[in-house]
Amino acid sequence: MYVWDYRGNFLDLGFLSPYPDWASIVPNMKAFKAAGIKGYYAECDMTNLHGDLQELGMYINTMAAWDSDRWSYEELLQDFVPNYYSPVAAPYVYQYIELMTRYAAEYGLGDGRNNYLGANSASFAPFCTENGHFTKTGSGQM
Repeated sequence: MYVWDYRGNFLDLGFLSPYPDWASIVPNMKAFKAAGIKGYYAECDMTNLHGDLQELGMYINTMAAWDSDRWSYEELLQDFVPNYYSPVAAPYVYQYIELMTRYAAEYGLGDGRNNYLGANSASFAPFCTENGHFTKTGSGQM
């Protein structure tokens, strides 16, 4: 059996909306392995430079597909984030990851470690101001 996985928000045709599935990738790969899956393909949009931490997602996806028992999600984050985004930017990237994962869990897009299929632009609309900035309260106000 083979898996064709959709890693992205396909309801948002520009792939601009957040899709915080990073923490689900390693557990999903372990489940695929346990189920005897022989092949895996992740469909996502790597051509859009404005996507949501796509390089991080593809790194976690690649490493987990290679050997899901070797690394944890947290280890992959610690390896990739400071080396790709820089040690200076790393604390802010971690803050963004935590924020998006928490919002997704709190507002019905999974528990922060599950699949986020069904996430779409409207899911995060309460957290955006008119200029697209995220708020802390979900009120649409800064």
